[in-house]
Amino acid sequence: MVLLPIYNNTMKIIKINFSTLTQNIPLTDFKMFYKGLSKCGPIARKKRGRYHYIAITKYNKIIGFISYFKQNNNTCHIDLLEIHPNHRKKGLGKKLIQYLEKQCISNNIKTIRIKCKSNRLIKYYAKLNFKKEYKSKLRMFKHI
Repeated sequence: MVLLPIYNNTMKIIKINFSTLTQNIPLTDFKMFYKGLSKCGPIARKKRGRYHYIAITKYNKIIGFISYFKQNNNTCHIDLLEIHPNHRKKGLGKKLIQYLEKQCISNNIKTIRIKCKSNRLIKYYAKLNFKKEYKSKLRMFKHI
């Protein structure tokens, strides 16, 4: 676990690995994460090694995280962004995206991509300056 810049006195943004993530988040709190994980076949589970995780904690408890992977030398793909239901609508997802952008810039990654699963998510990422990909209803990108 690597501590990164403090968000405020009680919150921190940390880089974590997959086993730390799964050991520290309850099933009931992050249903989408575990639902996605349960659908993974053996090949997808092997690919999990290439994923990176950034979590936001409050009093050392994970309250949100983002999982992503480097698609190629210039592109990062967000797999999942999830915030605990009790902590939504507080700008924490935006903080995680902003931190990911800084990580990408420092690693010479020029584009972040995401595949949205609903119009609500498309609107959310549009507010963060993501654009729809040409001829795609669900894929979005942001040049940084």
